[in-house]
Amino acid sequence: MTLDKALYPTKVHSTGGWKNIVTRLALIGFALAAVTGAFAYFGGWFSTDELTPGRFADRFEEVNGLHPGFRRNHAKGLGVSGSFESNGSGVPALQGRRL
Repeated sequence: MTLDKALYPTKVHSTGGWKNIVTRLALIGFALAAVTGAFAYFGGWFSTDELTPGRFADRFEEVNGLHPGFRRNHAKGLGVSGSFESNGSGVPALQGRRL
């Protein structure tokens, strides 16, 4: 085989006509639509009645009323601070193998 025949074959391969091209484009379009639909579904775009963080907090305000100056979800919570001083008795439990 000469170099010319290897680089420039005389037989042109057919794509199978317009039906084959249209079928391939339709399959590509279907695949893109399926992926887009999956993202929309899992992103929650199709279901408008699901519980969201905003609706959750709104319901707290409906039941317990507004508490100005506090975060919406923790209006009746209690905050504490402190420190911890170890006596050393937990050291054997913490000296195991690490990952």
